[in-house]
Amino acid sequence: MAKPNRYDPWQYTEEEKKNLAEKYPTTEDCLAAIAEINSRLVNLGWNNAIYCPKDGTSFDAIEFGCSTIFDCWYDGEWPNGRYWACYGDDIDICRPVLFRPRKEKHDQD
Repeated sequence: MAKPNRYDPWQYTEEEKKNLAEKYPTTEDCLAAIAEINSRLVNLGWNNAIYCPKDGTSFDAIEFGCSTIFDCWYDGEWPNGRYWACYGDDIDICRPVLFRPRKEKHDQD
Protein backbone atom coordinates (compact mmCIF):
# COMPACT_ATOMS: atom_id res chain seq x y z
CA MET A 1 0.00 0.00 0.00
CA ALA A 2 1.55 3.28 -1.12
CA LYS A 3 1.77 6.07 1.43
CA PRO A 4 -0.31 9.14 0.60
CA ASN A 5 1.44 12.48 0.14
CA ARG A 6 1.35 13.98 3.64
CA TYR A 7 2.19 17.43 2.28
CA ASP A 8 -1.24 17.60 0.67
CA PRO A 9 -3.69 17.16 3.57
CA TRP A 10 -6.71 16.73 1.30
CA GLN A 11 -5.00 14.04 -0.78
CA TYR A 12 -3.82 12.31 2.39
CA THR A 13 -7.32 12.30 3.84
CA GLU A 14 -8.95 10.97 0.67
CA GLU A 15 -6.27 8.32 0.07
CA GLU A 16 -6.31 7.27 3.71
CA LYS A 17 -10.12 6.90 3.59
CA LYS A 18 -9.75 4.73 0.48
CA ASN A 19 -7.00 2.61 2.06
CA LEU A 20 -9.02 2.09 5.23
CA ALA A 21 -12.13 1.18 3.23
CA GLU A 22 -10.12 -1.46 1.37
CA LYS A 23 -8.51 -2.80 4.53
CA TYR A 24 -11.72 -2.79 6.62
CA PRO A 25 -14.67 -2.93 4.20
CA THR A 26 -17.33 -3.84 6.78
CA THR A 27 -18.24 -3.08 10.37
CA GLU A 28 -17.41 -6.69 11.21
CA ASP A 29 -13.90 -6.24 9.77
CA CYS A 30 -13.43 -3.13 11.92
CA LEU A 31 -14.64 -4.90 15.06
CA ALA A 32 -12.32 -7.85 14.39
CA ALA A 33 -9.38 -5.43 14.14
CA ILE A 34 -10.39 -3.71 17.39
CA ALA A 35 -10.65 -7.10 19.15
CA GLU A 36 -7.22 -8.14 17.84
CA ILE A 37 -5.58 -4.89 18.98
CA ASN A 38 -7.33 -5.06 22.35
CA SER A 39 -5.99 -8.59 22.84
CA ARG A 40 -2.46 -7.44 22.05
CA LEU A 41 -2.73 -4.48 24.45
CA VAL A 42 -3.94 -6.83 27.21
CA ASN A 43 -0.86 -8.97 26.54
CA LEU A 44 1.23 -5.80 27.02
CA GLY A 45 -0.26 -5.22 30.48
CA TRP A 46 -3.35 -3.11 29.76
CA ASN A 47 -6.75 -3.84 31.32
CA ASN A 48 -10.33 -2.61 31.04
CA ALA A 49 -10.59 0.89 32.54
CA ILE A 50 -13.38 -0.15 34.92
CA TYR A 51 -10.70 -2.02 36.90
CA CYS A 52 -8.52 1.07 37.44
CA PRO A 53 -7.67 2.29 40.96
CA LYS A 54 -10.54 4.24 42.51
CA ASP A 55 -8.49 5.95 45.21
CA GLY A 56 -7.14 8.89 43.18
CA THR A 57 -3.99 7.03 42.13
CA SER A 58 -2.68 8.16 38.74
CA PHE A 59 -2.46 5.55 35.96
CA ASP A 60 -1.77 5.38 32.23
CA ALA A 61 -4.88 5.40 30.05
CA ILE A 62 -5.96 5.00 26.45
CA GLU A 63 -9.16 6.52 25.11
CA PHE A 64 -10.85 5.09 22.02
CA GLY A 65 -9.86 7.11 18.94
CA CYS A 66 -6.82 8.62 20.66
CA SER A 67 -3.32 7.71 19.53
CA THR A 68 -1.48 8.61 22.72
CA ILE A 69 -1.19 7.39 26.30
CA PHE A 70 -2.15 9.94 28.92
CA ASP A 71 -2.09 10.36 32.71
CA CYS A 72 -5.47 9.66 34.27
CA TRP A 73 -7.15 9.18 37.66
CA TYR A 74 -10.60 8.33 38.91
CA ASP A 75 -12.31 10.79 41.24
CA GLY A 76 -15.41 10.00 43.27
CA GLU A 77 -17.29 6.90 44.33
CA TRP A 78 -17.67 4.09 41.83
CA PRO A 79 -19.65 4.06 39.58
CA ASN A 80 -20.75 7.69 39.87
CA GLY A 81 -17.31 9.33 39.80
CA ARG A 82 -15.35 10.65 36.83
CA TYR A 83 -12.17 9.88 34.99
CA TRP A 84 -9.82 12.85 34.65
CA ALA A 85 -7.05 13.14 32.07
CA CYS A 86 -3.97 15.30 32.26
CA TYR A 87 -2.55 16.44 28.90
CA GLY A 88 0.46 18.59 29.71
CA ASP A 89 -0.98 21.60 31.55
CA ASP A 90 -4.61 20.77 30.70
CA ILE A 91 -7.01 18.65 32.75
CA ASP A 92 -10.24 17.37 31.27
CA ILE A 93 -12.90 14.72 31.82
CA CYS A 94 -12.28 11.62 29.72
CA ARG A 95 -13.60 8.13 29.05
CA PRO A 96 -10.67 5.73 28.89
CA VAL A 97 -11.20 2.21 27.62
CA LEU A 98 -7.92 0.75 28.90
CA PHE A 99 -5.57 1.45 31.80
CA ARG A 100 -2.30 0.18 33.22
CA PRO A 101 -0.53 1.02 36.47
CA ARG A 102 2.02 3.80 36.16
CA LYS A 103 5.65 2.76 36.06
CA GLU A 104 8.87 4.62 35.44
CA LYS A 105 9.63 2.37 32.46
CA HIS A 106 7.28 -0.03 30.71
CA ASP A 107 9.21 -3.15 29.76
CA GLN A 108 7.03 -4.10 26.80
CA ASP A 109 7.05 -0.70 25.08
